[in-house]
Amino acid sequence: MLGHDLTLSYNGTTVVHEAEIHLEPGRVTALVGPNGSGKSTLLRALARLHQPDAGRVLLAADAEGRAHTMSAGSVGSEPADLVAGGL
Repeated sequence: MLGHDLTLSYNGTTVVHEAEIHLEPGRVTALVGPNGSGKSTLLRALARLHQPDAGRVLLAADAEGRAHTMSAGSVGSEPADLVAGGL
């Protein structure tokens, strides 16, 4: 999955500006940052649940150029009060 030149807003505030992200199958990626920094908005955009203001989200394409069917499942998030101490 590739997020190319993503700009994302939430409630009228830009929280992600021209981001590039490349996620590979079989790899674990951590997305960390303070509350309100755009982590959940970025995850929602990658799952195609949030329309980017600019840029695009691309899925891996097969040899014929069709996008693979992906199961986004649920975009998990933890309440802020369950963050591990010291992080």
